[in-house]
Amino acid sequence: MNSLRRSNNSSSLLDPKSKSTIIAIVGVIFGASLLGIGCKDELVGPKPATHGTLEIRLANEVPGAFEGGTLTITSPDSVEVITADESLYARDYLDGTAISVLFEKDCTAVSPLGLRNVTIEAGETSSVDWSVNIVGGLTIRSNPEGAAISLDGTDTGRVTPTTFECQGVGQYEISLSMLGTVDRLETIDLPAEGADLSYDLDLVEQTRGAFVEVLTATECPNCLPVDLAAENIWQDAKLLGKRAITVQQHHPWAQGIDVFHTQDTWDRNALYDAGDGSAGHPIRMVNGLGRYQGAGDGDVDRLTAEITEEIGDYIDMPGTFAMHWSEPERIEGQQVSAKLRIFVTSDVVDAANTAILSMNYKNNLFTFVRIHQLNEEFYRVVRNIDNAGSCADLGLLKRGDFIDLEFVFDTSWDTEWHEVGMGMVALAQNLLTKEVLHVTHTPLP
Repeated sequence: MNSLRRSNNSSSLLDPKSKSTIIAIVGVIFGASLLGIGCKDELVGPKPATHGTLEIRLANEVPGAFEGGTLTITSPDSVEVITADESLYARDYLDGTAISVLFEKDCTAVSPLGLRNVTIEAGETSSVDWSVNIVGGLTIRSNPEGAAISLDGTDTGRVTPTTFECQGVGQYEISLSMLGTVDRLETIDLPAEGADLSYDLDLVEQTRGAFVEVLTATECPNCLPVDLAAENIWQDAKLLGKRAITVQQHHPWAQGIDVFHTQDTWDRNALYDAGDGSAGHPIRMVNGLGRYQGAGDGDVDRLTAEITEEIGDYIDMPGTFAMHWSEPERIEGQQVSAKLRIFVTSDVVDAANTAILSMNYKNNLFTFVRIHQLNEEFYRVVRNIDNAGSCADLGLLKRGDFIDLEFVFDTSWDTEWHEVGMGMVALAQNLLTKEVLHVTHTPLP
């Protein structure tokens, strides 16, 4: 009797033809997976975008019109309230989302008016644009910009250009003030529709001034009388009022030691082709062009009179610049600083070679001078020199151009001498011709 025998190998139940078919199907599936061919979704490429973008743009018709307004963005899921301070806002939302946007601000005319409704489309950018104008406001502009504004004698804390929204009808006293310009005062009657006012501010004109640099040295046998004479110029109030400035640029005499010289003053001597200091000092340079050498018989009064005459050729010349110092500060043993506003009052010739320089000095410095075997005093000794750049680089080219600079000098290395009577000097100088076109000074506290 035949018996049926079971086997643990299930494939033995298939005939050879079926087995071949199954192997072929598995091979196709495996190959397709290697080729990236899979489920139905994968066969049709990347999934479609699900989000779109809403852009809200705000534009001013007058300065400050939209700033401070309220922007409300409402979606089915949220309400976003923004105090507007930017011209563009962008948000992403799901396809089909209905968005309502509203811009509101008192005393403004918004165009187009009212609520704006947008439905987001996937992959697209939808925009809402508003132009905002002031209704019944007061706009004040000035040339140059940046003038502080007072209304009826009260400082508003704002500068030109700006717009005062919701300013009521009536009479107002407007005052504009800016360092380097003539104050402007005017009374106006503001109508219901508002006003847009613009003022040209007059510049405070300055003459050139005179800058005397004594190229000197502590060990120079004939330098001291010229140093004393240069300091006498500071005692003449009339000359000082016209910005007659004298300083000492120290240099080692005969390649010896000068405790007051620095790399900056060494370079300044080289600018004037003063050699290595072996001979020729004292030399005094007047506005970079007048060169006077020696001390003669050393008579200080005669030398003072000569310097006074020399600077007379320059001191009242028309200026190309007007310079105004502010906020001088001294942090003892650390640094000195001051801010400088520069206006161009006459178009600059050769702006590429005309630089804005600043120097800081110490006064009444004592040291033992071997050549005289005495403790001697030196005046307005330059310690640092900084070049802020050329007028071309700084944008100082034509009348009305202006810039605010801040000069900061490190004094932490220079603690051997006291800091009494320190000051800062600023000048415009053509470094090619050496001509000093303007000079001004501020003491340091």
